[in-house]
Amino acid sequence: MTKTAAADTIPGMRAALTILALFMAFAWRADASVVKQRADLTKQFDLMCTFKQHAWKYGPHFHWDYPYGPTHSHRGYVVDLNKGEFCEAPSCHGLPTERLAHVDDKMIVFSTGAVHMSMRRKDGRYYFKLYAGGEARVERGWCRKMRFSGFGQAPR
Repeated sequence: MTKTAAADTIPGMRAALTILALFMAFAWRADASVVKQRADLTKQFDLMCTFKQHAWKYGPHFHWDYPYGPTHSHRGYVVDLNKGEFCEAPSCHGLPTERLAHVDDKMIVFSTGAVHMSMRRKDGRYYFKLYAGGEARVERGWCRKMRFSGFGQAPR
């Protein structure tokens, strides 16, 4: 006896199987949308980065760790990968956001050029460099994700 024949022999079985199939299809779609929403939430986050900073002055006399030596510090960022935007916290509440330079599965590049800032996605390794006006600064450290605090309102 086939499934169709078995369903036909019991009154209402075909209707019950149809309702069950529709319910399962709806539940699968609802589950897929929840997974998508969770994935979107992981694309909005704050970063707290701790790092060691080296600064130097270049020119006729090169000075490493000028003027004070290496320092340890921290910096925060608010990131929205959905929009491709970020800002440095806490100053971003009330200021316009900046565009991310590049995002892929391995790296988030915040900016490039005279100021370069990036973070590896798999382990949070943070790198920042700035070259301007005869001085340079390099920061290396680690970032950890935190709950998304939002950008606030930009001035009008």
